[in-house]
Order: sequence, then structure tokens, then C-alpha cells
Amino acid sequence: MLKSRTHIKNPLLKISGRKAAWYLFSTLDYPFDDFERFRKILWAAIVRSPWLYSNIAIPKRDGSKRILAIPHPDLMTIQRAINKNFLELYRHPNVYGFSGGNAREALTALARSNQAIFASDIKDAFPSTTGRAVFNFFRTEKFGYYTSYYLTCLTTWFNQQKKFNLPQVGLPQGAPTSPRLFDLCFIRFDRRFARLTKNANGVYFRYADNIFLTAEEFWPERINIQTMRDGGVRWQSPIISAIYRILKRGYEFEHSPDNEIWHNQEYGLHKSYFARQGQILHALGLNIKDDQLHNTREFKLRVRMTIFNLKKALEQKDDFETKIWPLYHKLDGMQKFLVKETSSKLWEEAEQALFQVALIRYSGQGGRYVKNISEY
Repeated sequence: MLKSRTHIKNPLLKISGRKAAWYLFSTLDYPFDDFERFRKILWAAIVRSPWLYSNIAIPKRDGSKRILAIPHPDLMTIQRAINKNFLELYRHPNVYGFSGGNAREALTALARSNQAIFASDIKDAFPSTTGRAVFNFFRTEKFGYYTSYYLTCLTTWFNQQKKFNLPQVGLPQGAPTSPRLFDLCFIRFDRRFARLTKNANGVYFRYADNIFLTAEEFWPERINIQTMRDGGVRWQSPIISAIYRILKRGYEFEHSPDNEIWHNQEYGLHKSYFARQGQILHALGLNIKDDQLHNTREFKLRVRMTIFNLKKALEQKDDFETKIWPLYHKLDGMQKFLVKETSSKLWEEAEQALFQVALIRYSGQGGRYVKNISEY
């Protein structure tokens, strides 16, 4: 159990701290019209009260589990207001998924490309985005010190850092602000990758935490993928050499400080591989037919099974936290890859199932939390 930081000085007792809290309350258009209620949630976020988040485990296809930190309903309301009022900002033109945008043209161009495609995942994208990176993002957007500090406390939480086996503050998986904040903190890397591939006459494209790069020639036709992975190939292009190192032992890249309030932010890449035409779309559960994106049969079958299991759990009134809520998040993640135009019926079924669970959760009829706000 994480301990509250009740020993820290209360910034809300300072005049500037109170002004920043009132500024947030008025600017976010907090729906409850109750500053005292807002202040209690804010103070709980500052001291990291354990009841603010509930952890749930969602099984993954490889047998492991993904841990989600679900915010208290009042905190989630604040986070949605932050999304609406502060995070509807610039999105890199080559980035899709978390911050919206229609990725069809980019996906279609990628699948039809005669160039080789390098694909990789950003390892632990949300937890790797540190609280300091979030704070400095708000500072670069000209928010005041206390306002940036409050926004950071309201949108970050403890994540287990495997490198040092210590809790580290980062973006929680399960908070509605985490996807957009990740995109906004990662945008400098997006610009770097876009310049890198443009210089190699290629294309850079990111879908959520999946990175795709193309170049005119990643390897000569006479060299196959096995030879490339085993070594023994001397690349002539710097971009190929860099990608080859990623394949061999992983890769961590970081920001260099370019102003006084920015800090080094590291991300790692894993699950890297080379692909040819069409392979990438299939990995995302998509393919192209008659110049349109379609979902693969295998992906649609997985979505139908998840909808069936979710409805069954609701009918049997299974435990909300351990059964229904994990299935909700699994289906919610899948729906982001459903093509509404060509899988409209399945998309609507998923939307109805998600809406039914959301009504239970956010009307207060399902799920329980460590403490209630009135008990704080």
C-alpha cells in the first residue's frame, strides 16, 4: 500500500497556490459547482492518497496481465475536463490513434508501399512518460508553476519502475488524460523520426504506441531476414545501422535539454521487426480490399467473443471489478481498431456493450473503491 505524502507542505495554504486552484476550478468548468469538493480531490492528488485509484488486471493474449489504474469517479471527471479544455492541442500530422485523426490514408499508403517497413512498439509508453515530463510540458505551454504542479498531480500516478524496482510517478494506464499527454510528451520524438525518414526518402507513421518507418532500401534483395538478424551485414546507411542495433539489443533514446525547463525523457523500443507489403495491416487486424480498409476475420472473431463474454458476465451479475471491468477495457481497446464504415454492425454492438457497462460504473451502481470522497 502506498503511503500518503501527508508530511509535505500544503501549497493550497499559500495565496498563489489558492489562486492557482481557483483558476483551475473556474477554467475547467468543473460540473459539480462545488469548489470545496474540487479542493479535496486536488489535495488528495497532491498527497497521493491511495484511494484515488483502483488497480485491476486485464489478461493479455500472451498470458501475462496488464495492470490498469482506474481513477475515482470525481477524479475522472476532472481528468476529462482537463482533456477537453487543455489538451485539445496540436497533433503531429504523422500520428494517429490516441489523439484522433483518420489513419486510413496513412495505413493504405503504408500497406501499398513497395518500400520495406520497419515496425516497433514503444515499451511501456504510459509508465515511461514521467511526472517531470508532464510537468515540463505544462510549463512549456505557459501554465504557471502551481497550475502545472496541480495538473501534474491530477494526471499522474505511481508506476512500478522495473529498472530500479522502485515506484515512479508516470502516466497511469486507465486515466482518460494519459493517451493525449503521452502524444504531447512524445511529439519531439515524432518530429525527430519524421526528419530521419524524410532524409532517407521514406515515411514515418505512428499509430498509438506502434512506430512504422519506411525507406527506399532497408536491405538488398539478396539478403534475407534471417541473415540480417544473425549479423554479418555491413549497412551503408546510418538509418539502417541504427535500426539494426534496435533489432539486436533494443534501443533507448532520450531528449537532450534544449531549454532550462526541459529534462531528459527516455523511451525504449521493443518487439521490433521488418515487414513487407501488407504484413503491417494484418498485425493491426486490418487488410485492404477494393481500396477500403477492412478488419480481418480473426480480429472480428476476437471482438465478437469479447462482446459475448461481457454480456454473459453482465447477465450472471459477475463481480464488477474482477470480471466485468477488465472485459470492458479489453473491448474498449479493440473497438479503436474496428473500421466503422466496413464493420458497422459489429462496431455498434461493441458500442452498446461498452455503454451499458459505463452506465453501471459511472452511475454509482457498480464497482467499489477504497474510500469514498466523503470519507476523506
